[in-house]
Amino acid sequence: MIRVVSRRNTRVAAVAALAIGSVVLSAPQAGAQARTAAHRDFTVVARGLDNPRGLSVLPSGNLVVGEAGHAGTDACFPGGPEGTLCIGFTSQISVIDVATGRHRPIVQGLVSAGDGPIGTTGVDGVSTVGGRVFGILTGSPQGAPPAAACAGDAGCLATRARAKAQVGKLIQAKWDGSWTSIADVGRFNYRYIVRNKARLDPDNPDFTPGDSNPYGVDATAKGAYVVDGGSNTLDWVSSSGDITVLAYLPNPPGPPTERFPYDAVPTCVVATDRAVYVADLAGRLWTWTKRAGLRQVALPDGRLHATNGCAADAHGNVYVVDMFAGFDPDFGFAPMTGSVVKVTPSGRSWVVARGLNLPGGIAVDGDDVYVSNNAVCPADVTGLPPQLCPSSGQVVRLS
Repeated sequence: MIRVVSRRNTRVAAVAALAIGSVVLSAPQAGAQARTAAHRDFTVVARGLDNPRGLSVLPSGNLVVGEAGHAGTDACFPGGPEGTLCIGFTSQISVIDVATGRHRPIVQGLVSAGDGPIGTTGVDGVSTVGGRVFGILTGSPQGAPPAAACAGDAGCLATRARAKAQVGKLIQAKWDGSWTSIADVGRFNYRYIVRNKARLDPDNPDFTPGDSNPYGVDATAKGAYVVDGGSNTLDWVSSSGDITVLAYLPNPPGPPTERFPYDAVPTCVVATDRAVYVADLAGRLWTWTKRAGLRQVALPDGRLHATNGCAADAHGNVYVVDMFAGFDPDFGFAPMTGSVVKVTPSGRSWVVARGLNLPGGIAVDGDDVYVSNNAVCPADVTGLPPQLCPSSGQVVRLS
């Protein structure tokens, strides 16, 4: 199987709410309680999106969204802990007119991988600097199987080669429909783990021999911060494509068999004037500065559970997307329990929106806060469980 996503990578996508539904945890009732208490704090701006993830704002006020796509049947590889993995090229980076809700692709034909239309991975993080648009593609080329896995099938070999050439790349999307590669982050971080596994986390089963799944990006005029949910690293990518590992995120406490996730899995990054903020799937928020290094932000227990996006406003406040507030006995991750938490520079925090369904990316434009809702759902939800995907992928504006 082409491991464009690994066991942890599937979790990063959340998305694999279904694939991880078998994870046994001790509090399934929490999801049902949170779902009952949820209420709508948002309005829909755009519909019909295909697994929408990262968001960013253009100077015009319109939005750029990374659509992870719905995998495809270009090549399917059975087996492994996630079941059959199918590869297609349905992922894209799109622009949304916030006034009309209309959206159109900027770049199409990017790799999309998954075991079905729910929760596939592809372009997950996006960021803009002026009119320049950047995206990060999940996975690493080392995660691909040998060509022998295609058993000589020419179509499979072509799909494998095309996917392997894209996964793990930080790209710049051009408005003429083309894209260029800035850096091969996935390849670099996989090698970093191979070299440093014994020092960082010798018992992590995903670090065999390495692991990488770049997921979130925040671009600046001089380069970009990238977080990798596979290698658990915060990286700096210079404008010339040089990559530096700034920090490694430690595992959450407790026995691996009794926690979700069993390691850090950073999912988003945003830089403010004070620090670089990183959030992880373990429900933790961190700051990184050159002077102090990596430090965890103290938040009230239960405020964050599984973060999947973060953004900042002009005042240095950080908005963090919490995908779900508990676990559902039928679906694993509890639907309709997503929220957004606002954190001030001094560390005060409160919930500003509830009732989101497995949300993803977030962007702030003045007083407007936008979130990818139904972020694990494709554009066509025909035949899918309505509890997980009541409608297609959306972008919503918080009230």
